[in-house]
This record gives sequence, structure tokens and C-alpha cells, in this order.
Amino acid sequence: MSTRPVDPTDSPNIPPEVFEDHLLPSPLSLDPVSTDNIPIPEHVPSPPRAPAESIEPVLYRTTTTRQGLFREYIEEPLNVPDAYVGDWSSTAEVPTLINEDLDAATDDSSDFFWPYPNWSSFAIDKHYWQDSKGNKSQQDLLALVATLNDPRFCAADLLDVNWVEVRKLLTAADPDVLGIKHGPGYATTELSLQIPMGKQGFRSFVVPGFRYRPLLAVAMDVCQHDANSSAFHYTPYRLYQQLQPSKAPERIFDDVYSSDAWIGLHEALQHSEVPDDCQLPRAVLGLAFWSDATQAAQFGHSKLWPLYMMVLNQPKGQRLRPRDHSCHRLALLPEVPAELPSLVRQWGGKASKSSLMTFCRRQLFHAAWSHLIDEQFRSAYEHGVVVPCGDGIRRRLFPRILFYSADYPEKTLIATIKDLGGCPCPRCLVTLDNVRLLGTSRDLRTRAVRVREDTHTRQKRVIEAFNNIVVHGWPVESGRHHSMFKENSWVPIVNAFSPLASLGFNIFSALVVDVMHETELGVWKAVLVHLLRILHAHDPSTVLEFNTRFREVPKFGRETIRKFVGNVSDLKQMAARDYEDILQCIIPVFEGLLPEPHNSDILALLFTLGQWHALSKLQIHSERTVTLLQTTTVLLGHRLRLFTTKTCSAFQTFELEREAAARSRAAAKNSSGLMAGESTSTRRPKTFNLRTYKLHSLGDVAPTIPLLGPTDGYSTQVGELAHRKIKDFYRRGSKRDHIQQVTKLDSIGDRLRRMDTLSSSGSADAVLSPEELLPYTDGKARYHMAKRPLGWERLGEWELKHLGDRAAQDFTRRLRNHLYARLFGIELYEDIPMEHQEELQRLYIVGHRIYWHAALRLNYTTYNLARGQDYINPNTDHCNIMMLSSAEDDQHPYWYARVLRIFHVVVSHPKHDHGTPQRMDALFVRWLGSDPDASYDAGWEASRMDRVGFVHEDDEEAFGFVDPSWAIREVHLCPAFVEGRTADLLTSASLARDSGSAIFRHSHEDWRLYYVMRCV
Repeated sequence: MSTRPVDPTDSPNIPPEVFEDHLLPSPLSLDPVSTDNIPIPEHVPSPPRAPAESIEPVLYRTTTTRQGLFREYIEEPLNVPDAYVGDWSSTAEVPTLINEDLDAATDDSSDFFWPYPNWSSFAIDKHYWQDSKGNKSQQDLLALVATLNDPRFCAADLLDVNWVEVRKLLTAADPDVLGIKHGPGYATTELSLQIPMGKQGFRSFVVPGFRYRPLLAVAMDVCQHDANSSAFHYTPYRLYQQLQPSKAPERIFDDVYSSDAWIGLHEALQHSEVPDDCQLPRAVLGLAFWSDATQAAQFGHSKLWPLYMMVLNQPKGQRLRPRDHSCHRLALLPEVPAELPSLVRQWGGKASKSSLMTFCRRQLFHAAWSHLIDEQFRSAYEHGVVVPCGDGIRRRLFPRILFYSADYPEKTLIATIKDLGGCPCPRCLVTLDNVRLLGTSRDLRTRAVRVREDTHTRQKRVIEAFNNIVVHGWPVESGRHHSMFKENSWVPIVNAFSPLASLGFNIFSALVVDVMHETELGVWKAVLVHLLRILHAHDPSTVLEFNTRFREVPKFGRETIRKFVGNVSDLKQMAARDYEDILQCIIPVFEGLLPEPHNSDILALLFTLGQWHALSKLQIHSERTVTLLQTTTVLLGHRLRLFTTKTCSAFQTFELEREAAARSRAAAKNSSGLMAGESTSTRRPKTFNLRTYKLHSLGDVAPTIPLLGPTDGYSTQVGELAHRKIKDFYRRGSKRDHIQQVTKLDSIGDRLRRMDTLSSSGSADAVLSPEELLPYTDGKARYHMAKRPLGWERLGEWELKHLGDRAAQDFTRRLRNHLYARLFGIELYEDIPMEHQEELQRLYIVGHRIYWHAALRLNYTTYNLARGQDYINPNTDHCNIMMLSSAEDDQHPYWYARVLRIFHVVVSHPKHDHGTPQRMDALFVRWLGSDPDASYDAGWEASRMDRVGFVHEDDEEAFGFVDPSWAIREVHLCPAFVEGRTADLLTSASLARDSGSAIFRHSHEDWRLYYVMRCV
């Protein structure tokens, strides 16, 4: 059967194809294998030192899982932390799925709770300190109830507790107490700046109160004492998939420790020189950093500039979960004090020059980092450091910085280059005029050849320039500096990471791409804003239609696509995820708002943008998906240039009102008055700009994935999520000396969490939020329906109530056919063959009752081998499902249906299980079929999404029944707004129109067609 057509054809009644629902991957075991035909990584970040002798490597290959996955280790790993390929632990992100954790033994030793006298006092105070988001909630109540019901809790233990003394000890000095490891605490130091005063020389200025944790000590502590440290990876591997024995295996990229960069570093370490000829196993201690200044409060001017660190040996599924506390706060970076400009003026300098303050800000940032990259860290970087790891094995670990994730302004600060200078990229020397060449052969050649490197010559020139400014009084932006500063956009600031350059580290290559800031808040936001300018230029009424359509876009998934409220065109208070939602849903909304050929050209651009975005954010990649992403990047660059030259040039566009207002506010802030007759509120002409670093960065995404793994591992979203905690610390303090208070609260939270881990309590993390208070379901089950129904009706009475409704016509007869076919495995499940008619009559629906249910939960395995869950409710937007097509001639792999009712019946048959009554779950659905328009071509090559529509009521297959186990997932169907609505498909009032939210209900009309949204 083809995808059920809108225009009915001869389609036999057959059930969907039954699909295999892969659950837990099979366990791994190791075997040495031959080294023949083993692929070697193309990208190695630092050249390995020459080995003392050439030794043929022995590869160890794991057994193959049901998904065809296996690992190849270049040496025998001392342990395999995760015996399963895949991230079963991510089921914890779906609150109604059961995720069985290992039981841990409890220990009530009072040493664990010092300075608390007993467990009860510790548990109560932990509840006090833990985050409550500023308001008491049901979640706080549940946490308190869990504490009070813990068998270890004793109310009498609280009576004689000296809480004042406990708090004093808890917030006292940071070092370890009673030999119990609480982790490296915060230290305080001061940083010194050299303020250039021109011919007067320079003035030293001390910035006090820099709060930090020793970098190496924190990294070592995580490897030893982190709650998940036994699961850390120290031996890299290559992951492959081989679905057919006759075909070569394909490389899979899932995490940074299976990437080319990590493998290259690990191989180099095996031949490095170590002190005293140490024989301990050597391994990479992978480090990553995030930093981003943030507003501490909604009102006021207080800012926080946290620096975060992650240990990349920890599996991605754990370290990216905020509740695992794997994003470690390393420091709060200082800002240039507000009084410095006044002091400079007192000293006789020119404090009004912004270049001087920028110079000081850069200098201060790298002074802080120079303090973190101390002699101890540099020694460990070169010679390694011995660490008793959490898996019980002593290793010599070599810290290696794999990446530093930040937004563009911070990247330029880290790289010591000019913000949007002549060479704007922190990784290569592409010129600003050439960033528009995304995807061209010239662009690819520039990225490969003109790579930024922290050479000795560059370092020498920078020191000379810095001394010329500070000592000899040259202007900060003097043109007398060496020509390389202008040519390469360098700035005369000594980079704190330069001491590591001689050890093989290149800070410029570590500044990785960031899809969130550079795509969602960068290129895509710029395209969207200009599309709105074009709509205003063409016909302002199209903007109203644009907003109306967005409000009718249905929700999807667990906040995958959220409800659009208000006017999308206003772009008010939108975060990156809002722009992501808009990109995923914009094609049906924008279609038809502009005349041809601009309509088709823009839809093709939007499709390519959506495809590129979806590929770039995959959490696991194969060689084919990386190649497809690179190909899509080339196409995207072409279509963006075509958009600029062909579409944008056809419209005279002006600033949006919000842009004009923002410019007016900026002008009022920077100027004491305006010239007579000048108006900043007038909307100025505005064109689409391709000369941006963010466009150029798209070309680095595909090459970075084999090097460092999928982009979710180094997205700045990690740091943005971590901001929530540090802002909560700020909220809980008195706002005076907030840096000190925030770090103090951070230390307290870390200590309490470690006590909790040592006591094996963990109750706080196990508490569910109110929206998660749903019955638990077994993650291995295909679906879950409630044991108790909402209610029941007799079949005859229900049919009588819906008399005249084409959807309910012959409901009981068709239901009996469906149930009988499922019981006895007959494929033609509604047209029962004559030889079965007599047995069909013996099928008995107990009590002639049908039991209604409100919702269905579908469990499924994601493409990255995690377990997920979809929620199906006929009365909401979550009412559409997809199934595998079973027709041999079907070019489309799926069938689609709208769930009208969820129910179960109890049936019996003398020839089935001795006539024992059994419950059978079913879905009553309205089928959708493929667009009958033969001229409409869909797919990746056509740059169009598939379209489906409801089957006409005259077709006997317009409505039917589905076994819930046939449903794969919920599907996001968005109306094809340009095609409008029709009353022809269902000519009378019907229960079929009662399903879905108000978006799907419209008097007696249906949307003619829906788009199958493939990029959500």
C-alpha cells in the first residue's frame, strides 16, 4: 500500500510494517584483531614525537552490537567503563521512564557529615541550602517529605544542634577538613595591570579579589572523587558500524575521546619522555573551558563572568546533564574596575579613549588566565601527573586542552585579535572581504593553508609591541607596530596560553565553532530579520499573515517545538531556542507570501538552512553524515549568495522599527544632543550583510566533527545552562561583595553534594518536579496505556450517539475485524477472508464495552541509542503518529495518521488461549495520504518537504484502527497554509474534527494538506 492517498485509489487493507524496536545494546567484550585495512585518522592536532622504535600496533576490537556497532582500541584498555555502546542513562531525561541505578551501600559514619553532628541535621540543612528557584514549590515539598520519611531521619537528633556553629564551620576556610575530601576550594589573589600613560610611562594598577580554584587541582580531584569517575574513559577508540558483512565498516563519531584529536594526542603520549622512566599507564586528561559574562540580576548593573571547566574523559551523556554537576566553576573572571577611568584622568592620561580601556580589559583577562596556567599546570602538561583514578587504577595523566567554547567577542579576547578586524576568524587568516565565499574551493583552501599559529616570531612581535606601548609611550593603536598586526588583526597583548605553544598547544585551533551563537543567533537570525524587512517592503499585510500562521503552528514533543504566542515578527525576548523553533517551522509559514521566483528561491534557502542546522546538531555522526553536512555547507553558501544578489536586490529594504528604535537609543546614550533636523527614529535603508565571521564559521563545523566529535559536546549552551546555578547563588546573597558570596555558596553546595554522595543518600536529585508526576513506565515496553480507563461506553450506544457520522460508520464491524485479525495474525485486517467469517462471529467483546483512555506514551530508541518517549493525546497537538509502510511499491517509507480515540476492549475467542478474556489496546485513527499532485516533488534533492492530507470520507480506508505497538513516534504535521482549508474531505460534523487542539479544529473544514516536518 502506498502512503494513503488523498485521492482514493485501490489500496488493500494491510497493516503497517512491523519494526524492530532496539532496546539496550548488547554488551561488549574485547578481542585482539588483525591490523589490516584499519583506517588511520586524517586529522591529528599535534604531531607525535618520534617513537624510539617502530612497533606494529595490536588492535583490540569489541564484539558487535545488534546495531552493528563495534569499537577498535589501539591498545588493550585497562577497563571498558561503559559495557554498552549507547547512552541508556539518558532515559533519566524522560521523567516517566524507569532508569535502574545501581544500589549503593549506605554509611552513617558521622565523619561524612562533619561539621554536622548526625545525618538528620545534615539532611535538613541540605534541604535548606539546595536550590528552590526563589519560591517554594511542590518539588521542594516532595524533597522535604522524602527526607522526613528516610529511615535514617530522627527528629530528636535536631534538638541540640548548634546551627550557628555549624554554619560557621561550613563556611570557614576552604581546605579539607578531617581528611574528608571536599575538593579544592576558592583562593583569592590580586592581579596587576600596567596602564600606559603615553610619555609619562606607565602606572601599575592592582585589581583585587580574583577568586579562583587551582586548575590542575580541580582536574585531578574530578578524576579521583567525582561521583561518576569510575565511568571515565582513558583509552580512546574508534567506533564503527557495519550493517552488512559484505560492506566495509563506517566510522562513527560519538564523543571527544573517540575523535581523531584525542587518538592523536594519546598516541603521542606513549612515546613521550616522563620523569624517572615511569612505567604507569599514560593517558590524556581532556580539558574544556567555557566562559561568558552574564548579567547577575534582572535589574541593576552587577555582572558575573564565570569560567567553567569540564573533564572530557567523562561520557558526554553524563557531563552535559546539569544534574550531574559536571560543569565545574573554575573562577570568576574580573572586570576592569569602574573607577579606573577616573584614576587615569587624575594621573594625567586620556581616560576617554575607548582603546585604552579595551587594552586594559584584554590585559586583565590574560593576567587572570596566566595565574591559572601556573608552573604546576605547565609541568603537568609536559611531564604528566600521577593520579589514582576513580576506577582504582593509577595513571600518569597529561592535561590537554581540547577546546575553549565562547561567543565571538570572547573568542577575540582569548585569541588576542581585533573584533571584526581585517582577518576576523580566530582560527584562520581569511580576510573580511572573503568570508562571503563560504563553501567555495578558495574558501576551503584558505581554511587549510592560512591557519593561525602561535609561533615564536608572533610572540616576539607581540612582546615588542606591548613594551613599546607601556614603556616607550606609543599609542595603543599606533600604526608604527609591525605590519603583521594590521594584516592578521593581532592586538599587542601577550597571550596567557603562549607558554603552552612550545608544548604543542595552539589556542587558535582550540576556539571551536558554536552553532548556538554563530548559527541560531547569527546567520539564521540575520536571514530571518532580512526576510521580515522584505515582507515589509513588499506588502506590510503579509507580516500580519506571517504572525497569524505562526500562531497556528502546532506544538511538538517535549518542548521540541513550543507554542508560538504573540507576534513572531516582533522578535521580542527571544533566546536561541526560539530562533531554532522558528527555523524548523518557517517553510509552511513563509510559503506564498512573496511572488515567484522569490518565493521558490527563499523556500529553497530555508530548506537548506534547516537541513544544515539539523545535520550540524546531530549528537552522533557517521562519515556519511559528515560528508552530507559538508555538501550542504557548499550548497548553503551558494544559496545565500544567490539570495543576496537575486532576491535582496529586488526589494528596497529598510530597518525594522525595532532596529530603528535601538539605533535611536544608542545614539541618545552616546551623544549629549542631536543636530537640528536630525532624526534617529527614521528607518534607514538596510541591506543583507554576508561580510560576517559567523557566516565564515559555518564552514568549520563539518571538519571539526571528526576532530572533536559532535557539536553538542562543545556548544556554548553548556555554559548558558551553568549560568542558572551561579545566578541563583547571586540571588541568595546580600548583593554586597557578590563575587565573594557567590564563590562561598558554590563551595558550600559542593561540600553538601559530596557529603550526600558519601552517604549514598541522593534523595534530592531523585525528587521529581510537578510536571514529572506521571506513572512510571518500563523503558523496554513499546508503549504505555493506563491500567484504569477514563470511563466506558457500550458499543451500540456509542454508535447510536454518532449516527450519521462517516467516521463512526460501521465502527463495531470494522473493530471486530481488526481485533480478530490481530488475534490470529491475518494481514488483511479489515476485509476478513470468507474462510474466517464463521470464526469471526465467535469473537466476543466482553460486555460490548469500549474503555476510553486519555493518553498514550510511546517509547522509542533514538538515533544516538538513548531511550525516548512521546506523549500522544487526541485532544492536544500531540495527536499525529507515524508507522512503517509495508507496501512494496511505496516510495515513501512511512504512513501517517491522526489519533481520534485511545481505548481498550476485553475480548475472547474459543480458539485463542482457551477462550480466556484478554485486554486489547487500540487506536481509532483518521488516515493521511500523500499529496496527489504529481508535479510536486519532495525530498532532499528537491529541497522540499513531503506533503500529506486526509483521505476523503468516501474512501473505506479514511478511518481505521491501529495497534499502538505499530506506531513508531509522534510526527510533527504543520498545515500547508498556502493551500487553505476545505470542507470537501469530510462534509458533516464529525468526531474526527473533535481531535487535536484548537489549531486542528475549524468548524466544518480541514486543512487541505500538511507538511511532514522532517528537521525537528
